[in-house]
Amino acid sequence: MKKYPTTTITFLSIMTGALFTSCSMGEVDEISSSHLTKETDHSAEWSSNKGKNNDLPNFLNDRGRRALSLSKSERKKLAFELLSGRESVQNYTAGVCYQAVAFVRFLLGDPILSSGTEVEHNYYNINESREWNGRSYFATGDVIVFSRRGREEWIPFHTAIATGNGCEIRGVNGHLLGTGWIPVNLRSVLAGTNSSGEVNYDGRVISVRILNPRIVRSDL
Repeated sequence: MKKYPTTTITFLSIMTGALFTSCSMGEVDEISSSHLTKETDHSAEWSSNKGKNNDLPNFLNDRGRRALSLSKSERKKLAFELLSGRESVQNYTAGVCYQAVAFVRFLLGDPILSSGTEVEHNYYNINESREWNGRSYFATGDVIVFSRRGREEWIPFHTAIATGNGCEIRGVNGHLLGTGWIPVNLRSVLAGTNSSGEVNYDGRVISVRILNPRIVRSDL
């Protein structure tokens, strides 16, 4: 049997323990950005958009709130900058994985939800989802949910969003399944995923599913 250095074993142990920790357990750090830095009073625009400024999601920073006050075309442009990696979602929210995904989906056209419960229900569950067969390309903006097997049901532990570039996704707090908004090719990382969306990954069986899109594809 091949022996590995002690440092290698320690690193693998840390990654194994961290991998299946729910992405909602930690928060990402906000980093500086030159995008949307102009200090303009958008309170009137926020009011017309949601009725009251405080109805906007509380997981967004000021830059994220200003982004939701942009015109439809400007929001969509920013969404594609985020999906392409020209911008980082961490410039707009310090939220957990499904909140970061929700922000991009809001920019793409999903109804803006202020309730944390609603956001979690819409972007961090596997109801109304379909399995990924391990080969098919994702559509732009698809929400990808990863779940681990519980005693009686599958339990979501991470959510990411498809960039529209093959099987590539971006996410935060997901370790090897998407962290720091770095692109991840799922076909490579989860090689061996079966037609039911299940794969033996790092010693455990996980499920990969695609949430049914709520926005009109022609709008993309």
